[in-house]
Amino acid sequence: MKTWQIKKLGEIAENLDSKRIPVDAGERNKRTGDIPYYGANGQIGWIDNYLFDEPLLLVAEDGGNWGPYQDSSYIITGKSWVNNHAHVLRAKDIFTLKYLNYYLNYNDLKRYTSGTTRGKLNQKALNSIDVLVPPVGVKEKLVEKLDAIRKLQELNNKKIEKAEELFNSNLKIKLVKKKGWKELRLEELCTVTSSKRIYASEYVKQGIPFFRSKEIAELANNREIQTELFISQTRFNELRAKYGCPKRGDVLLTAIGTIGEIYIMKLPTEFYFKDGNVLWLKDFKEVNSAFLKLALQVVIERLRRASSGSAYKALTIDNLKKIVIAVPTLTEQKQIAGEFEFIESSKITLLKQKQLLHEFFESTLNKVMKG
Repeated sequence: MKTWQIKKLGEIAENLDSKRIPVDAGERNKRTGDIPYYGANGQIGWIDNYLFDEPLLLVAEDGGNWGPYQDSSYIITGKSWVNNHAHVLRAKDIFTLKYLNYYLNYNDLKRYTSGTTRGKLNQKALNSIDVLVPPVGVKEKLVEKLDAIRKLQELNNKKIEKAEELFNSNLKIKLVKKKGWKELRLEELCTVTSSKRIYASEYVKQGIPFFRSKEIAELANNREIQTELFISQTRFNELRAKYGCPKRGDVLLTAIGTIGEIYIMKLPTEFYFKDGNVLWLKDFKEVNSAFLKLALQVVIERLRRASSGSAYKALTIDNLKKIVIAVPTLTEQKQIAGEFEFIESSKITLLKQKQLLHEFFESTLNKVMKG
């Protein structure tokens, strides 16, 4: 720490706020061009001329996020126009610029802001921010290390995007009705139901997890479940004995809030779920649950597009029963589902890598910023 120094941001970077010029949306529409127009949190449009033509650090002046690990700043390069909602900083070199960006996004800057509803980081407060500055040589190595992790994150994100594109494009091709496929209502293919009503008075502090749409969506997207509600083991045993519970291969579908998240039950797990919020598909006839999930994804996306511009707030049991699904033979269904399973498993692996890289970046950043 002996060679590290604490300096004010105003000592390290030159403030170019006086060169900013705000242009409202109406005026920008008259001045369309290919120059990026930037605001507090990123690019918000295009314009026909530029104010700057160099690498710069923009820091949110108002309407930004100034908490730890939040993007309070970002770097721009090339020709640009900046409005008066972002401070404009110039550094002596690109390494200093990048280091400042990492530093500001790592630290909690809220203590430098004013205002309650719409926060503001004024120029005086910005210039007074204490910055832990590494010595020359160390700074460059730190930036290179953080940049290398960022590049790995960007590459991984591109792979995730490609996996999603491949999945969606194949859905449009593979799930189109072909010769010999049957068209059947969902109620002809399975039982469409939900759970029995659980009242708030039945919640307990610990016991059997009680899932809503939120938790089913987390399961469907392979995210860690944040369980908030529980029912007693006794009540769960009563429900299971009288009405049954989802078993392996059954399908759960979110019907309120985030509609259309689909989870296929895997290993037996004790939980119950909210009636109406989550629909339960079981007792399948002539259909494979993995294929059905794919077919429902196509149908639900079609419903979303059809309801664009209007409220699409819920999916009812009666409506779901009437949905028509085109189904091939069970052998074909398993083959199609297998192809998608390979893509999906690849995506899951990439998402796990994304989380690991995120944790590695934050861990490295934390070590760097403590000198």
